[in-house]
Amino acid sequence: MRAFVAIEIPATVRAQLAGLAGRLRSAGGSVAWVRPENIHLTLRFLGDVAPEPLERLSSELAAAYRGRAPFMLAARGTGAFPNPRRPSVLWVGVEPADGPLAAIQQHAEAAARVIGLPAETKAFHPHLTLARVKDWRSAVGMVARFAEEHDFVAGDFAVGSVSLFSSTLTPRGAVYTRLREFGF
Repeated sequence: MRAFVAIEIPATVRAQLAGLAGRLRSAGGSVAWVRPENIHLTLRFLGDVAPEPLERLSSELAAAYRGRAPFMLAARGTGAFPNPRRPSVLWVGVEPADGPLAAIQQHAEAAARVIGLPAETKAFHPHLTLARVKDWRSAVGMVARFAEEHDFVAGDFAVGSVSLFSSTLTPRGAVYTRLREFGF
């Protein structure tokens, strides 16, 4: 099954992100907006993994996260991958990227390695995906409006757990199912 490890985002922050998306939608363009209920902070995308390795991964994560202290994050600022001139992904940043967030992301990476997945080659850049740009040429106006939101603030939120999700791709978009939650 297609799976990933992520931090769930509270409804209050998702509502702020939905408001930003609503303001930008009117600018048009070939853009696929992420449904607010699907917005999360991915720590490690796993890809297609069989049930047995997911059980092992779950055991690794449960041990790694047990007893950790909850911590605070802030969703603020905007950006684009690979760059703002020709974006394929529009996102809102999450900070601070170091400290507890970096530690729990490293545990997710280590657990992925334990079950035989290759090391992630890209540096961890914590973000909340707001939209995927299908054709940046058709979305120039919307991307320009998005750039004006560089000081956007969605709010602070407490992190007290990490979740393992499955992802099923459908014609209407991805459907995420929480398989397991690892409380601190």
